Amino acid sequence: AYEGQQHVELNANEVSTLYQQIATKPGDVLQWSFAHRGRFGNDTIALFIGAPTAPLDVTTKQGEYTTGNTAWKVYSGTYTVPVGQTVT
Repeated sequence: AYEGQQHVELNANEVSTLYQQIATKPGDVLQWSFAHRGRFGNDTIALFIGAPTAPLDVTTKQGEYTTGNTAWKVYSGTYTVPVGQTVT
C-alpha cells in the first residue's frame, strides 16, 4: 500500500472499475489525487470525471497514467464542474 495497510487492485482477474458519486454544484473546483503503481511492470490507469450518465470518452477523460512496479507515484489535478451538473 502507498500509505497504511490497504489498497485497491484493479484488473487482477478481469476488467474492472472503481467509482464514487458526489453531490456537486456547477462551478465547483474538485481537487483529485491518487497513488498508482504497476504490479508486474508498467501498468496504465485512466481517470474519468463527469456526470454519472456521461460516456467514458475524451470529454470526461482526465488522462492516462502509466507507472512502473518499483515505486508508487502520486498523480493529482483539478476538475471544474460544468453548468447543469449536480452529481459528479
